[in-house]
Amino acid sequence: DNVFVEIGRAQGLLPLKNFSPDRLPEPNLLHPHRIVNRLPAALSALARLFHPSRRRTHMTQTVPNTAPPGREIATLAARRPDLHVVITGRNAERGAKVKAALEAKKVKTVFVQADLVKLAEVRKVVAACDAAFGRIDALVNAAALTDRGTIWDTTEARYDELFDANVKAPFFLMQDALHLMKKAKVSGTIVNILSMSGHGGQDFLTAYSTTKGALAVLTRNVAYAVMRYRIRV
Repeated sequence: DNVFVEIGRAQGLLPLKNFSPDRLPEPNLLHPHRIVNRLPAALSALARLFHPSRRRTHMTQTVPNTAPPGREIATLAARRPDLHVVITGRNAERGAKVKAALEAKKVKTVFVQADLVKLAEVRKVVAACDAAFGRIDALVNAAALTDRGTIWDTTEARYDELFDANVKAPFFLMQDALHLMKKAKVSGTIVNILSMSGHGGQDFLTAYSTTKGALAVLTRNVAYAVMRYRIRV
């Protein structure tokens, strides 16, 4: 049995109308320090992760369940006949629709309503996966707020919200997933979706770019911290 968990609160992600994992380059995820910082490359990796020839994949993913990236990754998950899915998002109605679509493809699906800016709700996600399936093989942190704001006009409230969704939520989702992987003795995988803005970014995305830089450091740090447990980040 295999589990895929989808978590989400994101805005402004690029549509993937012509996405085809077979046409994308093979991203190198074998080295724990390698960061996948382009969404198509990450989806290419996930396509291979979900390939029917692979034995198992229990997955947690942070993307909105109605946005193009979320739909694409959920579609990839559906390629695995033995895959179970836990999806999450703020909107219960849309979550129910995605759940129904996945179950129509015979994918066992659980929906968890959660908002990534609220830590108490973030911590419900992996707990729900544990309760339903007892393990998790992969976590994908792809959700992000992309609200505009410069160094001149970003408010404290906007700054905090961006860091809650883009850094704090992935941090504790990884923490919960890693505890579950270790408990179940799973050689798991974590993929964090970053952004080129993390290298400096646009002047109208100052706080957002800062969150992506922080997530890049977090990714490298955790990768080396957990490689001894045969967990790739």
